[in-house]
Amino acid sequence: MIEPSPVTRSSLQHVSPIVAPMPMPMPMPMAELPTRIWSDEHWERIKLGYEARGMDEKWNVFVEDQVAFLHRSWTGNGIFEAAFSPVSGNAA
Repeated sequence: MIEPSPVTRSSLQHVSPIVAPMPMPMPMPMAELPTRIWSDEHWERIKLGYEARGMDEKWNVFVEDQVAFLHRSWTGNGIFEAAFSPVSGNAA
């Protein structure tokens, strides 16, 4: 079986950072963090990212270090970032 190549910032055609439209405030951390803990296998799959394969799919995802970036597939605009950290041998 062929191993999939990870999606990276440079593998996507257009990627722009999260920018809040005026008069919206800039993004801020979540007040309450999720408690989900990913297994090592799940984290390895998340790190591969995801590139939209057609016009009906809205998201491109890539991971740099321990941060997952979610960008709109049509515009390349950054919408979400999620930072992860290891917990007892897993990523949370």
